[in-house]
Amino acid sequence: MNPDDRMHAALRAVADEPAPPAVTTLDQVITKGRRRVLVQRGATVAAVVGVVAAIGVGGVVLRSAAEGQGARPAGPPSATATTTTPGVPSVPTTGNQPPETTGAGEPSPTLLPGWHWVGVPADRDVGDDCKGGMPAGTAPDLSLPPKATVTETFLDAVGKAAGHPTLVDNSWEGYSPKTKSPHGFLDANVDMGDGPGSIQLEVDHFGGTPEAAADADLGSYGSCAPPSRTTLDDGTVLQLEQGDWRDPKLPMQHLRVYQPNGRLYIVTTAGYGKSDLVPADGEGYTITNGRGRLPVDAAGIAEIALALADLGL
Repeated sequence: MNPDDRMHAALRAVADEPAPPAVTTLDQVITKGRRRVLVQRGATVAAVVGVVAAIGVGGVVLRSAAEGQGARPAGPPSATATTTTPGVPSVPTTGNQPPETTGAGEPSPTLLPGWHWVGVPADRDVGDDCKGGMPAGTAPDLSLPPKATVTETFLDAVGKAAGHPTLVDNSWEGYSPKTKSPHGFLDANVDMGDGPGSIQLEVDHFGGTPEAAADADLGSYGSCAPPSRTTLDDGTVLQLEQGDWRDPKLPMQHLRVYQPNGRLYIVTTAGYGKSDLVPADGEGYTITNGRGRLPVDAAGIAEIALALADLGL
């Protein structure tokens, strides 16, 4: 039995496991649309959060064996980056030059085998106000994939990466007033020992080619820290942002999956969970506590993304 067969067998094993009902609404999660980060938060643990999206995944070994473009990443992650002056992002001049970290105490970025660094174009703003470029094209008229299939695959991948997940929020809208398009959302919490971590999935779509759309989204999470990227044999592009450690107690990390059919999956990990959210005065939440670390490493979040890409939906 090959690795893909084993994975699909494991997916079927959890098909009958019921998911808990939704406990919040999508309006509490999505605010910026499909080209923006799901979460907006302040500079401290007590900052008020207008919308919350957080995801976490445990470390797993990736399934392929070759390096370079056109191949799936394989083997355990190897840290190749270095740490330099805090607050100074690095923009590589070549695809394999490692970036520099941007905050005191944060881990050095990990470059997975088969991935390469992608520098944010020099004409973009730098620093915390770095923004993405123009859309790569008109998004296709693409309906959402089957919710049951995506949920089963997502929860199975999260379970293998980070332990038993609890689905604490979900939404599957044929038309979302926030994104003006079909939009799906799943939020799974996992036990990190001293509290929950969050692993979330956003299901959307994009315009243009996968590579052009990934290029347009460089810097769209508010930092010019270069992401890493790999391209699968079918043309799917996976783009992994460096971890966001601007609040060391509430780290986050995002991975975007661009499929040739225009499907966009966004996986987000975060070092806090549903129970850490306290309603604030008016709209939004205050995050009262955080784990100070991510629920999974780069290999774990990449493995979850690969499971979704394998669906081909």
